[in-house]
Amino acid sequence: MAYGLAIISAYADMPERPRLLWLLEQFGLRYELPCAFNRAAIVRTMLTDKKHIGSNITLIVPKKLGQMVICRVVKPKTIERFLRRYQA
Repeated sequence: MAYGLAIISAYADMPERPRLLWLLEQFGLRYELPCAFNRAAIVRTMLTDKKHIGSNITLIVPKKLGQMVICRVVKPKTIERFLRRYQA
């Protein structure tokens, strides 16, 4: 399943996102989340990731296919707000 990749490409407003989603489909990877998901649980899980720093979350964000940027200081509230918009 490729939920995380689909979500982070939307967070990054990646121009090649449609192509990325097409590629995921070609490999039979599901990327659409269920209608209802627990935003707080996702953020809590992200805070247990080895890349987090203190109360901030580190994200590896795609800029385009094959190019990533490390965002080290992302507040949990920023992610919750994004997930609220993503879920809508």
